[in-house]
Order: sequence, then C-alpha cells, then structure tokens
Amino acid sequence: MNLSQFKQTLEPYKNIGPSIGWFCTYMPEEILHAAGFNTYGIRKSSGCEDDDVYLSRGLCSFVHSIFGGALEGKYDYMDGVIIPHCCECMRRLYDGWVEMNASVKPQFAYQFSVPTVNTNQSVEYFSKTLNQFKEDIEKQFNKHISDEALIRSIKVYNKTRKLLNRLYELRKREKPSVSGFQVQEILDICMSTPKEKFNEYFEPYLQELEMKETGVFNDFRYRVLLYGGMYNPSIVKYIEGDGTGGIVVCEDACQGYRYFDTQIDMEADTQPMTAISRRYLSKMPCARMASSHGERTPDIVVKLVREFRADAVIYFATKRCDNLFWEYQFVKDAVEKEKIPIKKIEGDISGDIPQREIRSFIELLDFIEA
Repeated sequence: MNLSQFKQTLEPYKNIGPSIGWFCTYMPEEILHAAGFNTYGIRKSSGCEDDDVYLSRGLCSFVHSIFGGALEGKYDYMDGVIIPHCCECMRRLYDGWVEMNASVKPQFAYQFSVPTVNTNQSVEYFSKTLNQFKEDIEKQFNKHISDEALIRSIKVYNKTRKLLNRLYELRKREKPSVSGFQVQEILDICMSTPKEKFNEYFEPYLQELEMKETGVFNDFRYRVLLYGGMYNPSIVKYIEGDGTGGIVVCEDACQGYRYFDTQIDMEADTQPMTAISRRYLSKMPCARMASSHGERTPDIVVKLVREFRADAVIYFATKRCDNLFWEYQFVKDAVEKEKIPIKKIEGDISGDIPQREIRSFIELLDFIEA
C-alpha cells in the first residue's frame, strides 16, 4: 500500500457525523470520543482567511481562516466546535463565534480555560474544568459519558499515539523511509478521521514503511527540524522539493509532534479525568505555556535535534503570534549552543513563503559543514 492508496481507503470516513471540531492540541479529544462523537482537528487553512471581515486584523491568520471558514459553511457538517482559551487569539475567536452566532455554523461553540503551568494544583484545577466540560456536553447533546467509556477512549487514542511515535522513529534513520511531506499528509488524515478506523488501516501501512530498507530520497539531504505553532505546510514541501536540498525530519509544532508525543498514564492516576488532565498539561509544550520559555522548550528542542540528528532548525513564527516571537530568543540560544544553525521565518498559515530565504539558508549549510 502506498500513501495515495492509504488516503483513498480512509476518504469515506472524513467529514461524517456526529462530529465536533477542535482547533488546539490542548483539547482532550477522549471526552468527546467517549460521548460518541467523531473528533476533527481543523489544522490548516480553510482558504477563507480574507472572508472574515469581523475579527480584528491584529489576530493571527489561523483564527481568520477558522472564522472565515465558518462564515462560508466549511464546517456545516459538524455538531459543534470546542475553542480552548489557549491564547488571546482563540479567546477572540470564541467571542466572534458567539457574537455572530446566527451567521456561523455550527452554532454550538464551547470554551474552557487551560492552565499555563504544569503543577499538581493546575492538574487538579484542569481536571475540575474538564469534568464541568463533560457535564455541559452531556446536557447539550443529551449524552452520558461514563468512566468506562472514557477508559475505552483513552485506549483508542493511546494506540494512535503509539503508532504515530513509531512513524517518527522512521525519521531518525540515516535514510528516512518517509518524507516530511508524507508525514504531514498522514497527520492530516489522522486528525480528520475516526481514530478506530485510522488505527485499523494505518498500522499495516506503517509496518510496510518499517520494513523498507531504502530511503525516500536517494540524494544527500540536509536534515531540518521545523519549530513553530501553526506553520504553513508549503514550507515542508519546498524544503523537500527538487533543488532545495533538505528533508524535514521532525516538527515540534501544533500540527506535528505535540499532538501525540505523550501517552495518558492510567496507572499513575486511577481517575480517568485526572489522567487526561495530567497528560495534556505535561505533553510537549507550545509557546503559550509559561514553563516553555527558558525552561522546558529549549531543552526539548535540543533533545529533538540530537535524536533526529538535525543539521539545522527553521523556526516558523506565525505573524501576530506574540508568544512565538518572544519565545524565539530562548530557542535560538539553546540551539546555537549545540552549534546548530537556526533561521527564523515569519509568515501566515497559507499563501506565499519566503523561498529565497529558505533556499539561501540551506545552501549556507554547505559552507558551515565545510
């Protein structure tokens, strides 16, 4: 089975109900899954950024893409959307959804707060928040979410995470048997199809990839680690295009490793909601987490650089994302201590990318290596 066949196999399971959409990796899908919903991660451009004429232009392109898509009916098939208060842009997205409720679909939107620190107190607080979220979902949709159903959902999603971690192990090889663009496609399928079906069809395809002894590229490629929040997927395609000379071996990003890096440990916490809370607060952090700046994130990036043997880091800062802009210096300092080149690229989640900057940076690696 090749990637195209794998995608075709799962195509019938996309955009079907009952379903609820989510926009942030701090959204515990297990709760919605236990209620009988398919969960759909909206993780790329809707193509409608310019159709949003209501929200402030000071918000990021991801938020404008989401709201423009809602105004144009891109998510009509969904029963609702969950918008965690993970950053101020997302908070304003929720405000707009409520204000323009008669004009957007789905009309049901829900927001809850996510702590910015990972402590025993914050885990307890977030657990209570998620319990309230569970009760509100039960009331809104006339559902019952039992502990047994949560445990079953946890097992399903843990299986997904294990499979995706195995996929990333292939990228640590000297000659990776899968490209960054192919991984991007796989993750998109994973976030937009029911997890039982994804697990069922992805595991045999993954086993074929694991058995491959040849690399996806025959020529020499510089190994690039991509860091950011929501990044423009065209960057990966360009880095790996003919003549650019790179291969993306890891994405420490919101549509990458952060989605699946950490399992839910039911042995450490006997209460499912506490275990869910602990996992989501202890997973690989994004720039919105207070502990990421100067503490966890630089160490994690260095660890990934070593594990995936990256030759360079490209830091994608989404325009108007304050968190990413002021986090950059911490990541830059840590990476340069490892004598690894790093390049900051600014842009939106779709549209043109600075091809000349990217190509020049990768070409410069020839001189650094020499």
